[in-house]
Amino acid sequence: MPPPRKADLIRNRWGFTLAETLITLGIIGVVAALILPTLIGNYKAKVLEAQFKKGYSTLSQAIMQMYYNTGVEIVPENFGQYALSEHLKIYQNNFLKNS
Repeated sequence: MPPPRKADLIRNRWGFTLAETLITLGIIGVVAALILPTLIGNYKAKVLEAQFKKGYSTLSQAIMQMYYNTGVEIVPENFGQYALSEHLKIYQNNFLKNS
């Protein structure tokens, strides 16, 4: 049998076999399956935190503006009073219109 030519050796070694490709894709799939739940959980936590901060900021601004306009300060002693509820409704409507 004659020795293989150099061109035949290069042609035979070029590319990956189907088995090598499938094993690589399998490994990538396993790693992705392990990492994705963590990434999704972190994303949901960050979204929830951002929503909370936005709501807190909006409420804080409304309370500060109400205090500057009316002098009504929200403290535990007057939190449930009728007058305070009316002021909050006015500012809630204003902020909903501007949002």
